[in-house]
Amino acid sequence: MTRPSHPKKEIETALKHAEAEGWRVEVGGSHAWGKIYCPYNDD
Repeated sequence: MTRPSHPKKEIETALKHAEAEGWRVEVGGSHAWGKIYCPYNDD
């Protein structure tokens, strides 16, 4: 399942770049549109 696009074109471009580099994008949250997670964020 694909995530919904961000309404701002510039932010959507940045999110696509982050995903291509391995970052995970999760949509949702109380205040934010979503969150991105670093692929190297391990224990």
